[in-house]
Amino acid sequence: MIDDSAPLTPPRPLPPASDSTCSSDRLPGSAPGGLVSIPGYEIKREIARGGMGRVLEAFDLVFQRDVAIKVVLQNADSPAVAGRFVRESRITGRLTHPGIPPAYQLGKLADGSPFLAMKLVRGRMLSDMLAGRPSAESDLQLFVLVFERICQAVGYAHGEGVIHRDLKPANIMVGAFGEVQVMDWGLAKDLRGTVVGHGNPPVSQDMFEASESTVGDCRTYAGAVMGTPAYMAPEQARGEIVDARADVFALGGLLSMILVSRPPFNNTLPADALATSEAGDTKEVLYALAGCRADVELVEICRRCLAIRPDDRPADGNEVATAIAEYRASVRSRERKAEHEQVAADARTPVERERREAHSAAGAILLIVITASFFLFYSGILSFTPGAPLKTLEAKNKANEEAEKAKVRLQNELRKAAWSVRGYGEKTHSDYINRAYFDPDFAITPRPGSASGGITEEQLQREIEELIAASPATAKRKSHP
Repeated sequence: MIDDSAPLTPPRPLPPASDSTCSSDRLPGSAPGGLVSIPGYEIKREIARGGMGRVLEAFDLVFQRDVAIKVVLQNADSPAVAGRFVRESRITGRLTHPGIPPAYQLGKLADGSPFLAMKLVRGRMLSDMLAGRPSAESDLQLFVLVFERICQAVGYAHGEGVIHRDLKPANIMVGAFGEVQVMDWGLAKDLRGTVVGHGNPPVSQDMFEASESTVGDCRTYAGAVMGTPAYMAPEQARGEIVDARADVFALGGLLSMILVSRPPFNNTLPADALATSEAGDTKEVLYALAGCRADVELVEICRRCLAIRPDDRPADGNEVATAIAEYRASVRSRERKAEHEQVAADARTPVERERREAHSAAGAILLIVITASFFLFYSGILSFTPGAPLKTLEAKNKANEEAEKAKVRLQNELRKAAWSVRGYGEKTHSDYINRAYFDPDFAITPRPGSASGGITEEQLQREIEELIAASPATAKRKSHP
């Protein structure tokens, strides 16, 4: 257990050349003189106010830097509140994570009330960023990245045995350079310093009527039940024992705000929201998630976080952060694959264009040839009388056959005539005529007075005719008509 009676760190001395305050209008709950005076700091203005305290913007005169200083409200100044403030400040001081604002100093004011100096985060609250987007789909992956960093910070706290108990968009700050800070650990609980079996006692309506926060998008109640009903796990709303899985439910509420722009319990009246949270009635948000256009993996993570039974939720923030990291890795993988496919498609485009042009040209040529063929075919049919080409071909073939027959008959007659005139034997006659007719180099023995050399068919025919005319048989036929 943390010893609440341990002495606080004494305030640092104020440099002699500096003024510890600056003139301003008197703020509600401030010390007389306008602003609360804290040695070593120049107080500038109030930047936030909650159920038990307020946050001031100040300038650290020693380190020359802007800081945020949290102080207890005067109407909440009691030993119990002061002890809780010290406990929570020490919890915050030991959470050294980039996503959690570091604590610089825990000290006492002149009236004995505690204060906590911490890093001043400049940026926008997540609640304002979500309210300013055109739709739930706008910049979704950016908000998923913010959510992953929230889970990492909360998961680190869970590893240190600390639960936040008031996670909501108004307690998340996104810095000007993209840094994500989980703010307001005022309701944090150290599970390692808690006796098991001692949960939150029951709450009555009177407990949070006078202590509700006016800062942020939802109200936080500083009573026996700690947290914001719109994001509160059912077991936390019922005052039961809570652990890291109560924060996991609130993380699911943050994710539902990112995906469908609504928390798990969306009642306007605080009492109604608390009753809905106690009953674990998440039908409306689950119905909205079922109809959203986000990836199925992301919606499933949200549904698991919003499970009514703690055993059905992820064990802690680290498990949620791992699931979100795996989802984002799959998104990047799909994007890279799509980029590679696009590059490949762009590279194939010129080749495919040339191929299409070649195919188009070939198709055009083929079409021209077919068209011309049909044109010539039909033109031929229309230009001639049906049946005329067939008759002409038959007549030509018949004439060729008759000519070939006449040639054969002539050759036979020539052979017979030569054989009859010269009296050669049939074999001698046949050899002589064949050689004389078919062999251009064959030389017939010339008659007396004739020229020597090769003989042609015309010469052979003339010789035969002369022989016939000079033969005795011819002379005998002439003398006896």
